[in-house]
Amino acid sequence: MEDSYGDGWNGNYLNIGDHSVTLSGSSGDYYSYGVFDGTETVCLEAGTYTPTCCGGGWPSEVSWTLLLDGVEVLSGGANSTCAHSTVGSFTVGTP
Repeated sequence: MEDSYGDGWNGNYLNIGDHSVTLSGSSGDYYSYGVFDGTETVCLEAGTYTPTCCGGGWPSEVSWTLLLDGVEVLSGGANSTCAHSTVGSFTVGTP
C-alpha cells in the first residue's frame, strides 16, 4: 500500500471480502521524498474476490498491490465510488 503525498490514505480503504485495510498516517514507513507505504496481511478463504478501494479523499494519491503466495495478482488505486472495482477479480484456492 502506498500514498504518494506521504500523509496516509485520507480515509480510503481497500476492501477484500470481509476485510478492510487502510494506510493511516501512523501505520507505515515515511520516506523523505514524500512517499508513505505499508504492508498488511489478510487470510482469505477459498473463493473469488473483487476488491474495491474507496471512501476517502485524494484518491489520486492511493495505490496498492495484491500478492497471492508472493505473486502479484492485482494492483490499483482508489476511486470516488465503492460501487464497483476498476481492476478485476482474483481467486484463492478452489471456490
